[in-house]
Amino acid sequence: ERLLEIQKRLKGGKEAEVSLSDPDSVSQHLRNNSTIVGYNTQIAVDAKSHMIVDIDVTANKNDLAELGPMAVKAQAELAEILPGKRDENSPMIVVADAGYHENDQLEICEKHGIKTYVPEPRRRSGVSTDGVQVFPKSKFVRNDELDLYVCPNGKKLTPKKPHKHGNYLRIPYVNRKACKECPLKALCTQGDYRKIFRRTNQDVADRTKERMEESPALFRRRKGIVEHVFGTMRNNGHDRLWTRGKANVLGELHLSALVYNMKRAIKIREAA
Repeated sequence: ERLLEIQKRLKGGKEAEVSLSDPDSVSQHLRNNSTIVGYNTQIAVDAKSHMIVDIDVTANKNDLAELGPMAVKAQAELAEILPGKRDENSPMIVVADAGYHENDQLEICEKHGIKTYVPEPRRRSGVSTDGVQVFPKSKFVRNDELDLYVCPNGKKLTPKKPHKHGNYLRIPYVNRKACKECPLKALCTQGDYRKIFRRTNQDVADRTKERMEESPALFRRRKGIVEHVFGTMRNNGHDRLWTRGKANVLGELHLSALVYNMKRAIKIREAA
């Protein structure tokens, strides 16, 4: 009867999977292409002290929706610990890997006065839907002042009405007439005309990209700030979760983070 009830939930379309051992958890894909049932652990680490500022778990299978919530929570935690230390001239800086690059999340950080340093993920560009090599988007020159793109043949692609694509809005830039008469059309598109898409909040991603280009060394420090914390917790014997249920798992991780921070504080004190 229990399995039949689970089958109804799956067939209903509201859930893609159900864990029998822990209903709050989901299957997570690892870097070695294996799959386990568990949680996505999020952690914010202070670059100066290497102490854990905040820790959380989610059932999301990737990090695309995690940057904003974790950054804002870390900002609130630090505001309590170090009141009055941050202002417009000294904003909190958040560094994360490409898995966290998502325009809406970058926008959340910017609205809270948080400067983000997150590289753009490598995206497939320059290949049509049927696999033919075409001009990549990078060949189209952006003109912010006129809000248009200039194609490799020197023609202007202008914006049309935004439309929803998945969970976000994007603007298509086209020039149907120019494409129809273009001698480079076969090198640019397999369709009737070429479309260049731009997110409605792409400006925030562009500003993040500029910061990344201005301070590449800042991003290179990331691995030495956050990755070794996970390694230390694993070396301390916490390389897998022992409890079940999100609330219990989060409590377990907070205890582990507390132990880590206490050890770290003692080392900082001894070195002073």
